[in-house]
Amino acid sequence: MPITVHCGPMFAGKTEALLAAFRAARHPLAFKPAIDTRHARDAIVTHTGDQIPATAVCTAGDLLSLIPEGTDTVCLDEAQFFGPALLSVARRLSDSGVHFVAACLDLDAQRLPFGAVGDLLAIADTVVKHRAQCARCQSPAPFTRRTARVDAQVFVGGAESYAPMCLEHWRAP
Repeated sequence: MPITVHCGPMFAGKTEALLAAFRAARHPLAFKPAIDTRHARDAIVTHTGDQIPATAVCTAGDLLSLIPEGTDTVCLDEAQFFGPALLSVARRLSDSGVHFVAACLDLDAQRLPFGAVGDLLAIADTVVKHRAQCARCQSPAPFTRRTARVDAQVFVGGAESYAPMCLEHWRAP
């Protein structure tokens, strides 16, 4: 079965695409990183409030033991928070006949590849690159700008901490 990745900046509709894949499957399961505490621990929630049930996991490997026989699709939100083990998990699921669908940021707030996502994109059968609207000019926005004053690469937040930007406005102070 295929590996599908929905990537792009924040507020681009990646999680909505993940929810659509979940709803189109006959026997899906959804997972999210335990580090993402913005919403309920047992749900993946879009910025618009739409949601599906999900299980929070600490590592990519943790989800393998939680997948019962007969599951046809595994959806993983915020895949950028999982390390290199994500690649073997995605391949293992695909090789066993399970469609693996991930939603993730492809770049961090510094416009650098985010974690193992670049490698995940390389092994994916389908990559859908989403764009948001620039928060300043409404043109297509391929980047996420952090508005919170935090230097760490991993900083979980929403509209209070991040904004989608075109290149011109990502560069502007």
